[in-house]
Amino acid sequence: MMAAVFATLFAALAFGWFGRRSIAVALLAACFVLAVHLFLWEIYSAATGFRMPWIQTWLQTVGGAA
Repeated sequence: MMAAVFATLFAALAFGWFGRRSIAVALLAACFVLAVHLFLWEIYSAATGFRMPWIQTWLQTVGGAA
C-alpha cells in the first residue's frame, strides 16, 4: 500500500514537472487520501481502537505509589 502512495506522489511530481498542473494537483490529493487511509488502516484495531498500546504514555512511579 505504501508503494501506491509513493507511486501516486511520483506521478504527481512528474505531471507537475511536465506542466500538467491540474492532473498533478489531483494526483497529489489522491496521494494524501491514500496516505490517510494507510495511516488509519495501520493503527486501527477492533480490540484497542485508536489507543496505540505500543506507546506507553502513562506515568509510572517507583514502588507503585501514584
